[in-house]
Amino acid sequence: MSLEFAIIPITDEFSAFADDISNLIKYNVKQNTAIDIDTNYTSSLKSRINKWKKIFYNIVVIDQDYNQAHCVEVTLCGTKTQTMEINDFISLIASFEDEDNSNKATVYDNTTDNQDGGCIIV
Repeated sequence: MSLEFAIIPITDEFSAFADDISNLIKYNVKQNTAIDIDTNYTSSLKSRINKWKKIFYNIVVIDQDYNQAHCVEVTLCGTKTQTMEINDFISLIASFEDEDNSNKATVYDNTTDNQDGGCIIV
């Protein structure tokens, strides 16, 4: 599974922050990620957000809250938009990786207890 993100700085003033957040995701999340930074400032914010929602990307909007409190607006695939502190956001998406790993089948080699031999998949 790959996590896909659209990082949308509301104006060019916030584009450097978009690069910083992209790097935070790349270096703190071990799972495959696709990150696009939307710098189409000629389109409205709403149309930019809708563009990414249509293709089921997770959306991170950077506005003046990032300057003041290191908070971003986050919409994770169809959920309600919420404001999150950037470190909480990174921890949250890193936890997706942990959940994915915990859902993998565990194979136990139980040949000594099983007269027929083989593996038990739980």
